[in-house]
Amino acid sequence: MIIKKNQLLFIFLVLPLIVYWIYIGFVHELDLKSLYLTNLKDIEYFPVVYALSEFKLNPSFLENLNPNGLIGFPVLPLIIHSFFYKIFGIYSFVLLEIIFKLIFFLVLIKFLNEIFIKSSKSLLFIFLLLIFIEIGNFSSSYLNIILLQNLIYTLTENFETRFPRPLISGIVFFYAFKVLSNFEIQKFEKKYYLYSIKLGLCFGLLLNIFFYHFVNFSFLLFVLIVKQYFNYFKVNKYFIKNILCSFFVFFLFFLIFYLQQYYIEPDWAERIGVINITAQQKLFVLFYYFRSLVRIEFLFPLLISIILFINSNYFFKEENLKKKNIIFYFIICSIITPIVFIFVSPKIVSLHHFIHILKFSIIFYIFVESYELISFFLSKIYIKRIIKNYFIMIVVIVFFIVGFYNKLNIFNNNLDNFKDLVSTEKYLLKENIKSKKLKLFTNDPAISNLWLNYNNRGLIIPHGFITSLKNDKIEYNFINSMKAFGLNNDEFKKFISFEKSQYRNRFFMYVFNYRYLANSLVTYSPLSNYDDEMKNKIINTSPFRVESQIVPNDEKEKFLKMFNNHKINKSLFPDYIILKLEDLVNELPIKNKIFELIISNNTYKIYKKS
Repeated sequence: MIIKKNQLLFIFLVLPLIVYWIYIGFVHELDLKSLYLTNLKDIEYFPVVYALSEFKLNPSFLENLNPNGLIGFPVLPLIIHSFFYKIFGIYSFVLLEIIFKLIFFLVLIKFLNEIFIKSSKSLLFIFLLLIFIEIGNFSSSYLNIILLQNLIYTLTENFETRFPRPLISGIVFFYAFKVLSNFEIQKFEKKYYLYSIKLGLCFGLLLNIFFYHFVNFSFLLFVLIVKQYFNYFKVNKYFIKNILCSFFVFFLFFLIFYLQQYYIEPDWAERIGVINITAQQKLFVLFYYFRSLVRIEFLFPLLISIILFINSNYFFKEENLKKKNIIFYFIICSIITPIVFIFVSPKIVSLHHFIHILKFSIIFYIFVESYELISFFLSKIYIKRIIKNYFIMIVVIVFFIVGFYNKLNIFNNNLDNFKDLVSTEKYLLKENIKSKKLKLFTNDPAISNLWLNYNNRGLIIPHGFITSLKNDKIEYNFINSMKAFGLNNDEFKKFISFEKSQYRNRFFMYVFNYRYLANSLVTYSPLSNYDDEMKNKIINTSPFRVESQIVPNDEKEKFLKMFNNHKINKSLFPDYIILKLEDLVNELPIKNKIFELIISNNTYKIYKKS
């Protein structure tokens, strides 16, 4: 149990968040509701939460268009958010961010208690780790050290409050460690149903929250079973009942996952980067994966973790040693799992997640072992209790100050954009757009979120990730919008960069997400349909990079042909056009006189249909 004195330290985990939001709300006089909505990390997930709150698993965000299949993103981690959003609105995100952050660290500390025994020791580890991240974030913005930046990025990605990952997935990740650290096959030979339920629940949640964690932990469970099989395995009535209990709990979650994937919209799957993979492509990916493993930035920390593992098992004879070793076993499994997965699976998507999990596991293990070693040597030195308490307080205060400063610094760097966003919202509220059947054209997810939050569902061009519309319907809406704006042939060519390849066109990524994936493994079109410059870029781009998006020339020719043959559908004219000024959108001409320019600032142009 965590003593009451240490419970107060949990406050400091959320205090920087609370102070931060209060500060920007009162000092800068910004609407917290809209600011939070548009300042979410992974902002694209909000429309999915909104759709779930309306009991829709196949949102189109246009009333006259009927989607086909489901979006395939796991809905389970978003259900709680959708439920609370239905009741409390956008403030539910603030509330759940605080609650889930506390749960995250509570689960983490419960797992660390298995290793360090003392809760105070676990708490200190957490604070030292968090302050290291915050100081690293502060220093990496001034020091151009790639290794430091990569290290801090990996840690931040797994300890920040971005939902649903790692805010929710991280809870299940460390819960899985806690459950498996107590795995003993003998438990299945006794009347011990509670652990069986926990095991089934754990893997069911992993499958429906973050598939890559599920694959890695499944292999780890297999290793643990094999490791204990010959010494402890006995078949009796309790063993059968326990296994059936775990399987039944897991099957309930598996059914959710299976049904969602069975009815998935194929075009949506394409837009998130799902690809069929041939035997030859598998060999290529595996070759690239092995090449990645022997790079110094990976090999060096792996070597350190191996040395620490050997040292720990040689010098320490603690009862909790096997609980600490579970992290190292996970590292080994995380190296092997991608190989097995690539061999077995007929499809792949976002393989870089396997790499990120492996990197984080190694770094986390190094921190755990290093902390254990330092604590061991310090235990040999007498230090007064009052000094220890002062040290903890200094760590907490420094963590708060540096954490708050980092958040504030990020905010101030984007203050002008936030103010433009808030002024845009004020204009829309002045126009009384709430709960109206109005249609919006925008290229900005933040504006889409505002629009949906005020219960307007009409998005002419929703983000490719959030809609289950087929690609041809999205293409039709795109072409119709360009026609509605009054673009001529030359202007349309310029907008789509006709006969000129462009790397990561933001507008096309907004509309089609990862549809135009182009790396050394796969391209949307044959390589001949790309410019020479882009060909070289594609050939030298890692197969693990899904962000590499290039629209091929033949696809642009298709769009041009559609544009020239298109007959305008006036029912799909937007009532408002809100353009975020970036890339080619800066030069997107709105020539149709029925659209009146209302507001123009550094961030947005707002047009209203007269």
